[in-house]
This record gives sequence, structure tokens and C-alpha cells, in this order.
Amino acid sequence: MTASVFCSGVLDLASDGVKVVSVMERDSVVLPSGLSKIRREDQITWKFKGTLIAEINQTAGIFSTYDVLDGRFRYRLHLNNQTGSLIITNVKPKISGLYEINISKSSSRYTTHKTFNVTSIDGENRLSVMEGTSVTLESGVPEIHTDDVIVWRSEHGDSVIAKIDRGTKVFTTLDGRFRDGLKLDHQTGSLTITNTRITDSGEYKLLVGGSNNEKIFNVIVTGYMFVFICLFFLLAVTIINYNAYIYFKKFFKKQLQKTSKEHLHYQRTSSMTSV
Repeated sequence: MTASVFCSGVLDLASDGVKVVSVMERDSVVLPSGLSKIRREDQITWKFKGTLIAEINQTAGIFSTYDVLDGRFRYRLHLNNQTGSLIITNVKPKISGLYEINISKSSSRYTTHKTFNVTSIDGENRLSVMEGTSVTLESGVPEIHTDDVIVWRSEHGDSVIAKIDRGTKVFTTLDGRFRDGLKLDHQTGSLTITNTRITDSGEYKLLVGGSNNEKIFNVIVTGYMFVFICLFFLLAVTIINYNAYIYFKKFFKKQLQKTSKEHLHYQRTSSMTSV
């Protein structure tokens, strides 16, 4: 649900749903403003968890980014000077959270509001598997304690797909979409997806206990057809390169022979002339 924003003098507040954005650590991410070009009357503010981190006011000559108190955005925030989109470079875990953009016009009381939920993904939690095989998402918990509650969620509707609650003795997988393809480790709470399908690709979130810190896994399931196409493409490129090699080899051989004959003819002609 999009966070409510109350602005003085705002008559109407247009809100989109929260857009989920995932980005690998050390990569860059662009949060689009939705504008094709900034107009002179446009006033744009970007906020991170309610704190102002960037603003554009053409009339006042403001085009600035700001760091927060702990310095997590140092040298990482940039603004597109054409659209006002926010660019975050060299992404780190601390930049995960809600980003809000408000776009208003000095000539209007209408404000557009958008929210982005940005999540930084650890490269070690990006898993690629072949269709039909199994993949295990490691919880990182050595052993589940009596008061531990472990919840696994899927990006498909952000639904709970598995849960462990030792206190109430709940130990179950809940999503029928996986057709009994989910297995929970009784000791660690790690989740295994068996007989994977391409539709199983996506984000999986782990929440342990009452912590607000989520561990996110990005699973990519590759079909055999994709592999076949890649192999066919590589084979085609190899054949084309080999044929090109044979063609140019014959071409240069002919050119060399032609040049040799011309040179020999020139030498004979020169000898006869000198005699």
C-alpha cells in the first residue's frame, strides 16, 4: 500500500501502486519520474523513508541531491537533467527501502505521487537452475529455536508459501501453485523447490522472527529449449565463421597467386627489355 503524503494546498493526490524494484549489489538502478521532459513549472522532490534526498525546482534554480545523516548515499545519488529520474549507483544493502517522488506544478494544485520499494540483492543469493531440477534457498539459521518464526514469501502476490512457528507447532507449506514442490528443512528452515518450472522464477523473501530485515533470493529457472537455442546459435556462429575462414583463405590464396604471376611477368618483361 502506498504511504499517504499530506501536502499543504494540495487539492488532489494521484497515486500509483508501489513499484517493486530489485537491484544487485554494486549495480545501478534508475527510478523513473514518468516525465519525458522537465518543464519550467515542474517541482520535483524525492524522499527516502520520508527524508528529502533530491529536489528540482526550475523556477528557483534548484537541482540538487542530499545525503542522509549516516552517509549511506554519499556520491551515489544522481538526477537525470532531462526527466528528473533518480539514479542510484554502486548499490549497497543500506539503500533498500521506500522511495517517494512528488511532482507538482507551480501553476496547478495537482500533485502526482509515486512510491518505489527498492531491494538490494546479494549476488550470492542469485540462483540459476535448469528446469526440472531442485534449488535450495538457505535460511542462514544454524538451528531453529522454540520462539523462532520463519516465513517464506513469493513475489507472486507477495503470498506466504511456507511457514514455521515452533511456538504454535506450525510447520507447513501453503501455496498449491507449487504442487507439493516445496520442502522445508526442520532444522534450519531452509526452503527447497523441487522439480522447478520456468514459472517458479522470481523473488523469494525470508523473514525470521520479528525482524524487519528480509533476506531476498532471486531464482532464475532456465528451460531446456533456451539452452538448445543457445547451443544452436553457437553452432551457427561457428559454422559461419568456419565458412568465412575458408572463403577468405581461398580468396587470399588466389590473390597471392595472381600477385606472384604478375610479379613474375614483370620480371620477364624487364629482362627482355634490358637485353
